[in-house]
Amino acid sequence: MKPPAHILLAFAPLVVCDGLPRRAAGQLAFRPAVHTPVGQRPSGVVIARLNADAFADVAVTSDNPDKLIIFLGSAAGALGLGPAIELPEGVGASAVVAGRLDAGLSNDLAVGLQNAGAVAILLNTGGDFALAATVAVGNNPRGMDTAGGDLVVANRDSNTATLLLNDGNAVFSTMTLPAGDEPRAAIFGDFNGDGLRDVAISNHDDRTISIYLGTPRGLVAAADLFVGAGLRPDALAAADLNGDGLDDLAVATDFATVFLSTGAGFSGPVHYPVGGDGPSGITVDDFNCDGLPDIATSHADAGSASVIPNMGGGVFGGPLVLAIGQTNDGIAAGDIDGDGDPDLVVINRDANTLSLLINDSCTPIIPGDLDGDGDVDQADLGILLAFYGCVGECPGDINADGAVDQADLGILLANYGS
Repeated sequence: MKPPAHILLAFAPLVVCDGLPRRAAGQLAFRPAVHTPVGQRPSGVVIARLNADAFADVAVTSDNPDKLIIFLGSAAGALGLGPAIELPEGVGASAVVAGRLDAGLSNDLAVGLQNAGAVAILLNTGGDFALAATVAVGNNPRGMDTAGGDLVVANRDSNTATLLLNDGNAVFSTMTLPAGDEPRAAIFGDFNGDGLRDVAISNHDDRTISIYLGTPRGLVAAADLFVGAGLRPDALAAADLNGDGLDDLAVATDFATVFLSTGAGFSGPVHYPVGGDGPSGITVDDFNCDGLPDIATSHADAGSASVIPNMGGGVFGGPLVLAIGQTNDGIAAGDIDGDGDPDLVVINRDANTLSLLINDSCTPIIPGDLDGDGDVDQADLGILLAFYGCVGECPGDINADGAVDQADLGILLANYGS
C-alpha cells in the first residue's frame, strides 16, 4: 500500500513512545555471553548513546593504568572499539555514569576517582571526551548516579555521600550527606511522589539504606531502611516497580531485595533469590517488553548474572540465570544493537573483560509503528508530522539520532502499509 498522495494532518491520539524500535512481549531469552578484553581491573560500566548513531555504547573504567574506554554499539550486536581517554596516573578510576552535564545535547561522563577523593567530569566532544574538571568529594568514592545534570556519589571511607549540584554548564557545588558505615552506592529517585529529587545510600556494614527526601529547602534525612539480619547492601537501583507512580528500591544483598514505596515510607524488605552467590551489581529495565520493570543482577562469586522477571504489582518471579564464566562485578542495561530491547553488559574485574549478552526476549515491531498498534499507517504519519523538526528526545525520532526529520519520514514511508 502506498501512502496517501496528500498528507492529512489529522493528528492521531498521542501515545507514550520514544521513536525507538518497538518490541512485543516475549519470554526472557539472551544469547550466550561474548567476552571482550578491556584494560586491567575494570571497575565501572555504563551504557548510553555516546555518539551520533542510533545505538547505545558502553563506557568502561579501568584502574591499571587509569583510563576510560569506549565501545561502540552496532546493529550486528557487536561492540567496536572506540576512543580511550587517559586519566591521571594513580587516581583509581571506579564508577562511571552518563548524562547531559553541560548545555549540549550529547551525553557526558563522570568518573569516580577513588584514590583521589574526587569525581572527574568528561564532556562529550562529538564521540570523544575531554577532561573538563575534577571535583573534590569524600574519601574512596564508589557508587554514583546522575539525574538532571546533578551527581551523587557514595564515599566509602568517609561514611558520607556527596551531592554535586550542577549550574547547567558542568560547574558543580557540593553538599555532604552523612551516611552509615561503609556506604557502597548512592542513587536518585522520587520516593514520595512530590516531584522533588530524593537520595538513597546503601550502608554495607550497617546493613541499612539511608534515605534523604527532597524539599524546597534541600534534602532532609528520613528513617533508615534495614535490609535484614545477615545481609549487607551493595548496589542500588530506583524505579517504579509496582506501577503506582512512586520510585521503589532494588538492592543487591545476598538476594535482589525490594522495598516498595508507600509514599510515606517503604514496605518490605522482600528478598528474591537471584540464582548465584555474591550479587554485587543491580539494574532495572523492561527486559521482556511487557511494560513491567524487571531486575538484573551480577554475581561476584558465581560467574553469572540473572534476570528476575516482574510478575506485576512489584512481585518478582524466579531468576533466569545467565552464564558468564568469569567472576564479575558491575552490570548495566541498554540497547546495544538498536532493536528496541535492553541488552546487558557485565564487567569481569579478575579476567579483564566485559561480557555482552544480547537480549532476544522480544518480538520486533516494524520501524515506523509509532503507536504500537501493529501497522504503519495514517496515525503513525500524524504522530511523526506533529513532532517534525523536534530536537532532543521526541516521539517520531525513529532512527534515534536526536531529531525528527527527513530520515525518519523516509523510514516511515518505506514501511507504510506494513
